[in-house]
Amino acid sequence: MDALEVLMNESWPAPEAMDRDGWVLRSASSVTQRANSVWPRQAPADLAVALRDTVSWYATRRQPVIFQVTHRPENRALEQLLDLQRYSRQSETLIMTAVGSVNGAPATPAGITLTLSGAPSKEWIDL
Repeated sequence: MDALEVLMNESWPAPEAMDRDGWVLRSASSVTQRANSVWPRQAPADLAVALRDTVSWYATRRQPVIFQVTHRPENRALEQLLDLQRYSRQSETLIMTAVGSVNGAPATPAGITLTLSGAPSKEWIDL
């Protein structure tokens, strides 16, 4: 499991989420793919059964099955299964992070204030 994926999931949780043997099935009944997608947090005991159950879960909500898959070794078997099942690759997202400092102080662009918090602010949620 990737720490950045955990942070992304916790920063904007889906209104409905269910853990299914290491996968988090998320539904928001809206247009956002991230909150209406499967996050394969950990490999399930039986990949084919997990996929079958996931398809059923989304079918009851009249939603397509969308996976948020980070390309890493732990997801190789899932990617192969999705390819065999002819799932398409779409809406790829490039996630970039940067950590830097100038003379020991955090570096931020001019006019930007950086705030680190353990939880999203009310302003962030309202946005």
